[in-house]
Parts: sequence; structure tokens; C-alpha cells
Amino acid sequence: MSKRRLTPKQWIDRLVVYGILILFAFIMAFPFYWMVVTTVRPPDEVYRVDVSLFPSKITFAMYEKLLSDPQMPVGRFFVNSLILAIGAMVINVSTAILAAYVLGRRKVPGGRIIYYLIIATMMVPGEVVLIGLFLIINSFNLVDTYTGMILPLAVNAVNFLIIYNYILGLPKELDEAAVVDGARLWQIIWHIMLPLCKPAIYSSALLSFLSAWQNFTIPYLLAQTTKMYPLAVGALFTESTLFATKQETLTLATLLTIPTLLLFVLTQRFVFSGITAGAVKG
Repeated sequence: MSKRRLTPKQWIDRLVVYGILILFAFIMAFPFYWMVVTTVRPPDEVYRVDVSLFPSKITFAMYEKLLSDPQMPVGRFFVNSLILAIGAMVINVSTAILAAYVLGRRKVPGGRIIYYLIIATMMVPGEVVLIGLFLIINSFNLVDTYTGMILPLAVNAVNFLIIYNYILGLPKELDEAAVVDGARLWQIIWHIMLPLCKPAIYSSALLSFLSAWQNFTIPYLLAQTTKMYPLAVGALFTESTLFATKQETLTLATLLTIPTLLLFVLTQRFVFSGITAGAVKG
């Protein structure tokens, strides 16, 4: 069956739509492009009056300088961000799966109230609880520790909601058949729920990783020494305390942004499938 040929008017309409989309994509991507290009320019071109879209020569001297400068331990900042993001992601997804399964599959006394209380936490601005959060973390002597910074980032109602709605769409007969076969609760979760909920789990894992990686407020509040700073706080430290140049600051911002961008591009198919699949349930 041959495809229907487009009329000249339809071609024009399509070109206009594509042109508008390309224009908006360029406007949104240009700041990121300019940030990256500035980091690989020779230093004498960064402050020139005449602006050029392309550097005369690509150099990675600024990255080499930051990664080898003892005053700016960028490598340590990167490792700290990685520890916080992975730790928060693992705990976040684990707690979301357990809570979503119990509230979505089991009859829990007051389960509906607990569900609404979890959703209500999404309406509370994070800044409101900062003082109480610091007092609690300080009372457990967890200030300036990985544990103290991971725990506030390790619970998120959004991830719970994604997995909860996805579980609601799975037939309950799967659980009943597993119980008949003699499966225990942890076996049902591990061997049945986890494989079936992979799209929602991927979505929750990526969202929690990105949230923890880019979080500035919690580490800034709880990290007291330079060696505990993640990249987000380290960028501010180098700019305000060490009087970093514009190129150094943009290089740190690039190091903070590129890993999350690559991760999102590589996993966006799983993320959107999990979010859209869970969004129509409930």
C-alpha cells in the first residue's frame, strides 16, 4: 500500500512546525552549548569583546588544572556527589518499592490515611523543614557525614507514587498464584514484583539519582568541611572562597551537568515508559 502524498500546503505546514521546534530547541540548548564552549576556549578568548560562536583552538587545560589543583579537590567533590547520589537512589527506590507494595497489595489498617499522608509531603516546601532537619541530624551526630546527607535525600513521595500506580495495574492473581505455590512475601516481591516493575523502578532510580546529584541545599546545610562537599557545593566554594575565574566556575558547572545529561539520554526510554505507564493507573 503506497503512502499518501502530502499536498503543498501540508508540506508548508510541516516545515513551519519543524522550523518552530528547531528554533525553540536551539534557544534552549544554546546556554548549555555556550557554557561548554567557554570551558574549552583559550583563556585569552574568554573575556574578549568580540564574541565568536566557535573557539579558535580547543583546549582542555582548564579541566586538567581543576583536576590537579590541590586547592580545588574537584576529584573529591565528584566522588562525594557520586556517593550521595548512589546512596540516596538505592535507599529511595528500596523504600518506595516496599511501601508501594504493602499499600497497593495488602490490606493495612489505616493504609489509605498513610497513603494520603505520603502524598501530602509533596505539598510541603523543603525550605520549611530545614531547621528541624538540621536539629535532628545534629542530635544523632551525623553532621558532616555521608549518612547525614544521604538520609534526607533518601525518601521521595514522587518515586513512591510512580511505583505504587504501576503496581496497581498488575493483576492480583499473580500474588495469589505465588502464595498457592508456597512463595513467601519477600519471594513475591523479589521474583515477581521487581521484574514486572522494571520500567517504574528505572524511572524512580533515575529521578532520585538526578535529584540527589544536583541537590545543593542539603549538602550545603550539613557539610561542614571541604572534603565532604559534593560538586554542587564545591562550585560555590571555589567561586566565593577561592575567587575562581568565570572559566573555572563554568568548568565545574559542566562537570556537574554532563554526567546527568548523559545518564538521562541513555535511559530516557525506560524513564518515560515507566512514568507514562504509572500515570494512567490509580
